Amino acid sequence: MNYTAVFISIIVLLFTIYSFWWMNWRRGKLYISRLKHCNVFCSESKLYLEFPIVFFNSGALAIVVESLRLKFKHERQDSPAIHFNAIRLKFGSDEGRHFAVPFPI
Repeated sequence: MNYTAVFISIIVLLFTIYSFWWMNWRRGKLYISRLKHCNVFCSESKLYLEFPIVFFNSGALAIVVESLRLKFKHERQDSPAIHFNAIRLKFGSDEGRHFAVPFPI
């Protein structure tokens, strides 16, 4: 029996399984870009805060973002959070507003 051929075959099989896991099943972390600017404006009796947020997924497996909320560091822990409720196509306008839905990254 040729032990070299068996050894190389096992190494190739392990490499194939590892590379398949790396490209398809690896869970990553969700990273958020730094905010450089934001938009704040009032419409009738509501206050609108707009943040251009970019999400990065470091893994191969998709991560679904279901809900976002904004909490300020200087506020108390029991203070209410501001919840994510809409996506806008244009920054600073009320046109093209869609309800917030879960989205994969």
